[in-house]
Formats: sequence, C-alpha cells, structure tokens
Amino acid sequence: MLMPCYAKGMMNPEFLNMLCCPITKSGLKLLEETQLALVNQQIAQGQVKTHSGETLTAPLMAALITENNAFLYKIDQNIPVMLPDQSIPADQIVGLN
Repeated sequence: MLMPCYAKGMMNPEFLNMLCCPITKSGLKLLEETQLALVNQQIAQGQVKTHSGETLTAPLMAALITENNAFLYKIDQNIPVMLPDQSIPADQIVGLN
C-alpha cells in the first residue's frame, strides 16, 4: 500500500512549482490534511463531482489545490492527475475556503 504524500513528504517542492492548473493556469499547492478530511467526508456523502460531472465514490489519498482555490486535482500513487475533466471544482466543497 502506498502512503499518502503527507506521510512520506513525497511531493518535491521544485516539481510542485513547475505544475499549474490546466484550466486556470494558477499555481498549485498540496491540500492540507484537515482540508483533505473535509473533502473525503463530502465524497462519502456523495456530494462531490468532477469537472465532467462524475460523482466521486473513493476517498482521496492526497490532492493539490489551485492557489486561487478554484480546483482540486487528486494524487494517485504519488502522481498528480492533471486532467481537466477529472479536476474537482472546489466551490462545491462546503467549508473548504
């Protein structure tokens, strides 16, 4: 089982600085553990959808959020999934901002 980025410190800051949101072109930062817990709670309640409208059912192990707090990108097996259709609009997450 892979450990989340938080536990291992796997997200290299230099790598993170090279990434940007493919939708807004905003920079990205690692979602804090408390924010991740909030997102996962709302995923468990069936309240979170991707940009393409797919309802998420599995909790996130880790995620990135845009610096302007517009979109989240899940991290699978320590690899950020930067596909626009799989982005998660942050405005649907109650209490995130």
